[in-house]
Amino acid sequence: MVSQGAYFPQKNSPFVFIIPLNEEAKKYALVLTKDLRHHKIPCEIDLNAKKIQKSLQLATKLQANNALIIGDDEMNNKKAQFKDLNSREQNEINFDNIKIFIRNKYYNLKEQKA
Repeated sequence: MVSQGAYFPQKNSPFVFIIPLNEEAKKYALVLTKDLRHHKIPCEIDLNAKKIQKSLQLATKLQANNALIIGDDEMNNKKAQFKDLNSREQNEINFDNIKIFIRNKYYNLKEQKA
């Protein structure tokens, strides 16, 4: 099809790759993913996540900018680990502030690129 001139749009790399590590985290992550996509923030979710390292490797392969890790401790403390995959900087973010934090990071990055 390529030789016939068919156009295949390139898929944008995700701004955030969400890694839920248990069933409760998956439910939360699905709602969060829906909200981020509603705000036009490219994100992916690893619903098969078992080990953080494997999921981070997948995030790197997809060229994600950031990873959001939600495990047992994070669900209990209502905080998630937000990791910048370029600088390796990691922040702990309250669930109440996650959406705003990610939106601000995304729109600041877009402004810098413009």
